Amino acid sequence: MKKFYLLSVVLGALLIYSISFAGMDMGGMKMGEMKSSDMAVKNIKNVTSRGYKFEFNLIDMKMKMKKKGMEMDMGGMSHHLMVFVKDEKSGAKITDAKVKFKIFAPNGDESQAMAMLMNGGYGADVNMSEKGKYGIACMVKIGDKKELVKFNYVIK
Repeated sequence: MKKFYLLSVVLGALLIYSISFAGMDMGGMKMGEMKSSDMAVKNIKNVTSRGYKFEFNLIDMKMKMKKKGMEMDMGGMSHHLMVFVKDEKSGAKITDAKVKFKIFAPNGDESQAMAMLMNGGYGADVNMSEKGKYGIACMVKIGDKKELVKFNYVIK
């Protein structure tokens, strides 16, 4: 009887927890959703390399908050950089990777950010507030494989 009661409490708590996050609004996006029609979200690069597909999205957090009628101090960070990693053949999302971004600003400054798994991709807050050409390097470690994706992106 005690096991049944404990199991009921745990399952009930999990149900409440999952329901509360199922429709959670993440700045205009429901979890698991990335709206390409949203002007604050831009697909900035797609790369296929050694059996993986990498889709990079950049979210302008100031614009995102402004559209919601909110202001938020992002601690000096202006954007949220995301990469979605998929198996090239099956299209399955890779959710057990370690991801790190290195950003090279137009003024020569360099910064690094460890990405966290969220909404099926890996994201980190970065400072890309200055206009100009940025260098972006993304190191992805999947098991014992490492992949480095580098590209430039211009903030206008």
